[in-house]
Amino acid sequence: MNLWPLPGPARFVQRAEHALRDGASVVVRFPVETPGGFGEHVRSRLQESWRCTVFRPEPAIPPFRSIRERFVPNLPNEWNPTLLDLCEHEDFQGRLIWLDGVGRMDGDDCSAWRKFLADYAQASRNVPEFQRTVFVAVLDGAPPVDPPPEDVTLKCFDWRDAVDETDLLLAAHERLHSRDTGSVMRSLLATTVARVASWDPDVGARLLDEDDDTILDPRPLLQSVAREKGWRSDTTACWELGTASGNGVPHAALASLEDPPRDLRRRLWSAQASVLLPSIAGWRWNLLIEHRTLLAEHLEREGDPTDPLDLDVGELTGMVQRPGFDPEVRRDVRRMHRWRNELAHLRPLPASAARLLAAR
Repeated sequence: MNLWPLPGPARFVQRAEHALRDGASVVVRFPVETPGGFGEHVRSRLQESWRCTVFRPEPAIPPFRSIRERFVPNLPNEWNPTLLDLCEHEDFQGRLIWLDGVGRMDGDDCSAWRKFLADYAQASRNVPEFQRTVFVAVLDGAPPVDPPPEDVTLKCFDWRDAVDETDLLLAAHERLHSRDTGSVMRSLLATTVARVASWDPDVGARLLDEDDDTILDPRPLLQSVAREKGWRSDTTACWELGTASGNGVPHAALASLEDPPRDLRRRLWSAQASVLLPSIAGWRWNLLIEHRTLLAEHLEREGDPTDPLDLDVGELTGMVQRPGFDPEVRRDVRRMHRWRNELAHLRPLPASAARLLAAR
């Protein structure tokens, strides 16, 4: 799934980009691992403004020495150079240095680079923004290490709630556009993917690779994902471990391990209710229009002043038992009444029923 055109990820990138253009170095944190294409996408937006370099620090080499030897090798040692000397050197200025792999370094090395970024933020204040070299450091892992303290020239951004259901819904509709199915079914599938995956694009993409039945009944697939990740029903749900969103919504795979799976059922019901209840309402209206005259005759004979167009599905269930309605109409009304009641009582429909209803 290509995240970066989606609204939430695009806003996240824009925040980091604005900070860089304002002359601040940037630290971004991701739980577990960095989303695919993040570095390439950000650098492609900035390469016209800076000389962009991806730099992978080596273990056990102090950060200042590592940067100086790579970018300003002619800075003499006898000067006992400082960070300020580095910042003001013309060979060093005007760069964007992408620090690759800092978050995965051993504790002492990672701490040294975090301290370097904090010290560099202080030193770089003395350089005009348009000349200043800026760093981008990606800290990922489960959990990612703590960022250095923020400064006027050092900003930190967590990938916390950067993706939401709206992003996944847009992506799902795009992927499902070519699937050979009706518009209501496509909407049900897309909404189910968005509500179930909630905030995790990887789960969303995995669901979209599956057939309709798996999307409508995703628990077995999600439990397989949980096993792959080594999660159990008692695994802690938190953003830092990648098991929950920033505001505490459990990962879909973790929710699938609950017994009974209340949260997963709630997500499935929410998707079905938002798509299928309007579908039932549309079906009801079409049936009332088609049989309005016959319904009006029955109501008039019984002295009931109700307008036929005001009958709800429950009332229709009794009305269609009267003469003039064929067995297929009676069967459809009973079925719609049952399905409407299930959704009205916060219970998701079985996948087979949801598929039948969406196909009407």
